[in-house]
Amino acid sequence: MLDRLPDYGLSEIQAKVYYRLLKLGKTSSIRVAKDIGIHRSETYRVLRELAQKGIVIEHSDSRPILYEPKPPEEAVNALLQERAKEFEGLKKDMPKLVDWLNARAKASKSPASVLLIDDDDTIRKNLSHALRTDGFNVDLAQDGQEALVRAHKRQHDVALIDIRLPDMDGMGLIKKLRTENPEIKQIIITGYPSIQNAAQAIDEKVNGYVTKPFNPSDLILKIREKLQA
Repeated sequence: MLDRLPDYGLSEIQAKVYYRLLKLGKTSSIRVAKDIGIHRSETYRVLRELAQKGIVIEHSDSRPILYEPKPPEEAVNALLQERAKEFEGLKKDMPKLVDWLNARAKASKSPASVLLIDDDDTIRKNLSHALRTDGFNVDLAQDGQEALVRAHKRQHDVALIDIRLPDMDGMGLIKKLRTENPEIKQIIITGYPSIQNAAQAIDEKVNGYVTKPFNPSDLILKIREKLQA
């Protein structure tokens, strides 16, 4: 039955110390430590914890300090009362927890949000149409500064980034977007593929690298693959 004591709020070592103290009666932490074979300082710490729980009496006026176990029925009742207080605290926090969990559940069911950053009007128009048709929420930006404004206002799941933007380099934008949202998936789009760009993308740990021209449906498949990773 000793293994049942943790069900009442005791750790394994607390249960063991209380059980031994019942057998030894009123005694010092030194005697308990020798009896169960653990360090005296650890035994003293556990005895103090049991005293705080109200199942051990600490006689601090004696030298050495002596500890006396309360009778089992009294001790178990004290543990039950302590657990009851813990559950009351949990009940008070329950509405907040339920609201938080519901918010997370709704968020997981909501469409993924894509930030499309490209200075080409045709690409923005055609790709955003394909993304929205496929169920994504889409924000558009024609340069890096506009992208940062969008990212500051909303947490996006994916960023599609043209590597050459009018006001900044796409690789530089990657770092700034991660500052706003460390978990954002980032896919580079470029009409100027090169070994240097690909190597830099690997160094920046981007999630994908796509060259223009591309089939929107292929890009959408890649986006969904990265979201599930």
